[in-house]
Amino acid sequence: MIESTLRKKDEFRDITFDRGGSRILTVASDGIARLFLVPPVPPNAMPCPPTGLELPPHNGIAHFAQFSTCSDRFATGCHDGTLRIWTPTPGNPTNIPYIVCTLFF
Repeated sequence: MIESTLRKKDEFRDITFDRGGSRILTVASDGIARLFLVPPVPPNAMPCPPTGLELPPHNGIAHFAQFSTCSDRFATGCHDGTLRIWTPTPGNPTNIPYIVCTLFF
């Protein structure tokens, strides 16, 4: 069920679950990070699809996505050498401010 909901025309570059398994974070070749909330599934029930939120796009192909150890923040990285560290606002899942760091290779 989740697979069909997450399928997009753009190629996923990375996908990760948070520590509690209630959120999925993806990045794709279109540079957009997507955060999905996975609803809990009661025993003997049909699972419902996750609900998603598209975050502001990177300026190029996004290559990785990772939650922090305690899942309170997450990071996405792009081909252009930028790393975004996202900090969701508790109680307001659509307000996700971020800072941008430049990576030097």
